[in-house]
Amino acid sequence: QYLTQYVDSYLSPLAAAVRKEGFGPLVRYLEDLYETEEASDKLRITQGENTLQVQIIACPAIAYMKSTGYQPSPWYAQTVSTLYQRLAENAGLRFHLDSYQEETGAASFRFEKEVQP
Repeated sequence: QYLTQYVDSYLSPLAAAVRKEGFGPLVRYLEDLYETEEASDKLRITQGENTLQVQIIACPAIAYMKSTGYQPSPWYAQTVSTLYQRLAENAGLRFHLDSYQEETGAASFRFEKEVQP
C-alpha cells in the first residue's frame, strides 16, 4: 500500500509525462536514477516502438545493503514489481517482470504500450 501511494503521489508527474510523450520520460527517469546511484553501467535499456525493455545487471541498493552487512528481504522483488506495475498502470502501459535474481537484484522487465487493433 505504501508503494502504491508513493507512486500515485511522487511519480504521478512521470506517469502523466509518459502518457503524453511516450517512453522518453521513463527512459530519462531510469537513466537519471542509475546515474545518481553511480551505477549507470548496471542499466541497459532497449526501446522499440511499443516496448521498453529494461535490464538491470545488478541493483545498487542490494549491493549497498550487503556492503553494510544487511541482508535484503526476500520480498525485495515485490518492491520492484509493485512500484513499476503501478507506474505502468498510471501511465497507461503494461508491465512484465521477466526475471529477478534475489542475490544481486539483477532484473529484466518491460513496459508495453497498449496496441490498438
